[in-house]
Amino acid sequence: MSAGNPLTAVSMKAARWSAAHPWRAILGWLALVVVAVGLATAIPTVETSDADYRMGESGRADQLVAEAGLDGLPSENVLITGKDGVAPHRAVAQQAAAAVADAVRPLEGVAEVVEPQWSPDSTALLVAVQLAKEHDEAGRSSRPSTRSSRSSRAWSSARPAT
Repeated sequence: MSAGNPLTAVSMKAARWSAAHPWRAILGWLALVVVAVGLATAIPTVETSDADYRMGESGRADQLVAEAGLDGLPSENVLITGKDGVAPHRAVAQQAAAAVADAVRPLEGVAEVVEPQWSPDSTALLVAVQLAKEHDEAGRSSRPSTRSSRSSRAWSSARPAT
């Protein structure tokens, strides 16, 4: 069995040797894995922070904002639009926005619900929800969903029938 490619010849020789000496091959691979794991645990890793990516003028602005402690409050946005790109009926959209605000306002972690704002072309209505600064992201999964059955009924009653 001859091979024309020298790289193929090397792998064939290694395979033939491994077949002839199976325990040596297994112990060699096991030693290689142990060395690799040992090196991975011995070499310290350093994680990058946001400051490591600050470059140019936007990086300088980000640094100034961070140093001044001007980080904005976390927020969520609810966008109310019409079906198939058609502008929603103003009264129905306002009613839906009020239902969203009423459903979200009593939830834990909500600091403020901003007055709904129409887009310049009146095709969408935005409801911005400001979250509390001490809002815990990790504990969110144990809290009730913002779309409770009460609020789902309000939203579905606010939608026009199709």
